[in-house]
Amino acid sequence: MENNKLYRVISTMSHRFLVDLGDEVLVCSARSSNKTQANHSDVHNKFSKKGGTILAGDFVRVDIINKVILSVEDRKNKLIRPAVSNIDQLIMVISSIPQPDFKMLDKMIINAISKKIVPIICINKSDINSDDFQVQITMQYKDIKIIQISAEKSDIDSLKKLLKNKLSVLSGQSAVGKSTIINALTNYETRKIGDLSKAIQRGKNTTTNTELFKINGGLLADTPGFSLTELFDITHGDLDLYYPEFEKHRHLCKYHRCNHINEPSCKIIENKTKYLNRYDRYIEIFNELKEKHDNKYK
Repeated sequence: MENNKLYRVISTMSHRFLVDLGDEVLVCSARSSNKTQANHSDVHNKFSKKGGTILAGDFVRVDIINKVILSVEDRKNKLIRPAVSNIDQLIMVISSIPQPDFKMLDKMIINAISKKIVPIICINKSDINSDDFQVQITMQYKDIKIIQISAEKSDIDSLKKLLKNKLSVLSGQSAVGKSTIINALTNYETRKIGDLSKAIQRGKNTTTNTELFKINGGLLADTPGFSLTELFDITHGDLDLYYPEFEKHRHLCKYHRCNHINEPSCKIIENKTKYLNRYDRYIEIFNELKEKHDNKYK
């Protein structure tokens, strides 16, 4: 029986998958041409040949009676670590303690925009951050959405609202409070799904890749690994395309494809002080990518 309705994979465990049916969660395998070898599935293996496997976040068609995934829809994007697909927004957690790694933050924004993921800066520990710190963030990232929360004080309403009807990935440096945020957001439904995923794990080689928690009508990826701090697919010549504040004023530059490095009549260079240190970090990242490109073709 083939069901034409699309459902979402919310957890992957080797060759077993949790699929969200809305009112319940179904433990599925992928379709196999040999029913005695469920771990060697047509869907899983064919999808692997296209450069991946079934991921948390995938939309799939399911034979509900036999608990089998029949097909996987094309993705709009994916991450390698965490292994998740069809992401709507990247929530980057920062705080004044520890001091933010702004270059890392810039690279995450670049990667998110390149993958058509909406970047959102979440300032945690708002109860102890100084006004100067919050102004500094706002001035540097005028064109990126910014929210402020205090997970320690359970002041997380602005974050919960953003999660509704979205698949979000949480990221950030160590000690910024990601675990506290997850704990503050966790409710009975997320614990129930987590307990189910643990219950279906069988054998020593069964590994949970990524788990999506249902929170406030949305999904949140909870994983320690993260791959958006490396710019694998970005070239120095296109770097400026992933800076919203540059894109907004591109038409004011003399050259349409201005890289804002040393071109004449560049409005970004003329006004670089208003971007604070973000423009200086742009130059650093540009030079890193250019050196990588030059070394590749030596």
